[in-house]
Amino acid sequence: MKRLSALLLALLAVLVACGQTPATPSGQSTDYALYFQPDSYTAGAALVPQAVQLPPDISKAEALITALLAGPTEKGLLSPFPNGVTLRSWSLQEGLIHVNLSEEYGGLSGMDLTLADYAIVLTLCQLEEVEGVTITVENDLMPFRYRQTLYPQDVLLTDLPETP
Repeated sequence: MKRLSALLLALLAVLVACGQTPATPSGQSTDYALYFQPDSYTAGAALVPQAVQLPPDISKAEALITALLAGPTEKGLLSPFPNGVTLRSWSLQEGLIHVNLSEEYGGLSGMDLTLADYAIVLTLCQLEEVEGVTITVENDLMPFRYRQTLYPQDVLLTDLPETP
């Protein structure tokens, strides 16, 4: 029960990050953000945004996932991804983006996997054309996921268990 409560609280904390507008160092807002873990949870959020400037020469989806996997550039942020994770391929069809990652991603489980998944989901679902995300490892689905297509609204927890 404690483990479930911790998971629910961490996912709820992601919502704090969803409501923030990223800003560039000069204070001007930017259109896109990458989501990373804070190096401490004193801020209360499990994932927080980092503003990003996208290169004009590649697609926005590829630029976002590549920058996300490269890790944060701001102090106080940590990557939720294991070292060596790379983008193998991606495709977008009818609002769903399929992201195929290298084998290192398959080593994640539990809360680490949840945070990594939703860092990807929150980052990519900023794109107008992306409604949901499917993540595979070397073209294989992760069989222990409750659902394979992930949506940003999945982190909105409205049915929290009542405390005695």
